[in-house]
Amino acid sequence: MTALRSIAHELCLNLEEQTRVWRRLLDLSHAQLAALEVQDVHSVHAILQEVEIAMLDRSRTEVRRGVLLAQAGALLEIAPDQVTRDIIAEHCDAPLGQALAVAAEELRALVVELDAVVGRNTAMLEQELAIIEVLVRGATIDTSAQKTYGKHGMQQEAPRLRLLDAQV
Repeated sequence: MTALRSIAHELCLNLEEQTRVWRRLLDLSHAQLAALEVQDVHSVHAILQEVEIAMLDRSRTEVRRGVLLAQAGALLEIAPDQVTRDIIAEHCDAPLGQALAVAAEELRALVVELDAVVGRNTAMLEQELAIIEVLVRGATIDTSAQKTYGKHGMQQEAPRLRLLDAQV
């Protein structure tokens, strides 16, 4: 099948492009982790902008892969979601099948590594947000409220002043 071999070759190129994009995302995630560790807000923001651009590239390559899988499925007369690397490799020569396997494995390894780095970044961001929440709460709530007698008996006096509002 010449058409399927052509699709397999394009899939191999697509996997290599996806690998490039995911490697870029991994590098950015490592840079983001380093910036979070030193609390460099400006670098974190700049890296997030680069991540957004890389995510657009990722989306583009995944859409292209979906189109190629749909074409392969049509040729093989199976649903696109049932098209696997092994099925395509069965219909190709050995070098192309091997190239598909190597590219797919490299991409899979990058995704696993990226998941781990993103997990560390998420934990670090959640820790920083928790610290900020404690600081903001401490700076904005008036704890000098006194117990008073109201319509329904004893009640806590509503805070009259929020420190953050007073600064504005």
